Amino acid sequence: MRFTEKKERLNEIVTASENPVVAYSGGVDSSLVTALVRARHGDAAQIYSVITPYMDEADIYFAAAAAKKNGWPVQWIRLNPLGAAEIARNSEDRCYHCKKRLFSAIKGKGEEQNGKTFLEGSNSDDTAVFRPGRRALAEMGFVSPLAEAGLTKAEIRRFAAELGLDAAERPSKPCLLTRFPYDLPTPVTEAMIERVKEGEHQLKAYLNDNFRLRWVSETEARLEVSDLDRDILTLGGKTILDKIPFAAVTVDSEPFQSGSFDRKKKERS
Repeated sequence: MRFTEKKERLNEIVTASENPVVAYSGGVDSSLVTALVRARHGDAAQIYSVITPYMDEADIYFAAAAAKKNGWPVQWIRLNPLGAAEIARNSEDRCYHCKKRLFSAIKGKGEEQNGKTFLEGSNSDDTAVFRPGRRALAEMGFVSPLAEAGLTKAEIRRFAAELGLDAAERPSKPCLLTRFPYDLPTPVTEAMIERVKEGEHQLKAYLNDNFRLRWVSETEARLEVSDLDRDILTLGGKTILDKIPFAAVTVDSEPFQSGSFDRKKKERS
């Protein structure tokens, strides 16, 4: 299917939504869904965003600023799912349990205001990788219009750029729990999350491309970067790495790719 045909199909799905409720995160996927739903349903559309302790405040601020700029009346919901053992221990199906809680909260709020169609931003690329959270969305009856229309991430960025959305070129930023290995012997705490977040904030001042700071232990972290950023670290290594709140930081030999813990899981199986 051509790009133009996918856009037409996406618009059909959005237009057919009844009393739509949108899950918005500020990322390019949910931003595109939100923009299209608002364009076709106006104030009849409900928009919700969930804030958790394992989200970076920088992403929350961006989501709020972009929503304000576009006139999207986002309603914010604060949750702390770290009380659930499956989430705090970072089990392999953690995303399922997390999505279940987050999207149940959105659905509950939406239903209170007579919401009928519940939409979120998974895309067609997500169907080809390990995404246990999609099972939770299916169980709750959420519609994934981008995936249904067959739009890839690259096509979504292209469409978002055509609409002038600020998120069009913003790097993907999954939640901070993705920085931790699966099945930790002790639960992830907010203090552990803050250390990883602080380290990434320090690195942003120096690095040029997308990267991840992965938790290894209380004293060690692993850094995944692009080839260009590896050269930056070679030049400014000690100055940069000394700012990260871990005694030891190893720079991965492979260029950064999203989902490294999932790839390691697949290699073990």
